[in-house]
Amino acid sequence: SKLIRLPWSHVMRLSSGAEGCFQKATDCMAIFPETTSFYRAKVSKSPVWKLSGTTPMIQEVIVKFEDDEDDQGRTPHRRVPSRYV
Repeated sequence: SKLIRLPWSHVMRLSSGAEGCFQKATDCMAIFPETTSFYRAKVSKSPVWKLSGTTPMIQEVIVKFEDDEDDQGRTPHRRVPSRYV
């Protein structure tokens, strides 16, 4: 395991889901399901906004991760909570 120190100017706050930066085909970093690691991904479907109280939010984002092909070479769509994208 390797510790990489970053200056604060390189640290980004995780999304709350209220931001509108999840357009289809947008490159992003997302936590791969059932891990604690971020991987490169691309938003594969336009997200659905839902009301959380009175605030519109995106609950989850559907992405395709790089190098995530199955045995037939297909890349599956994966659902990731918006706070992890």
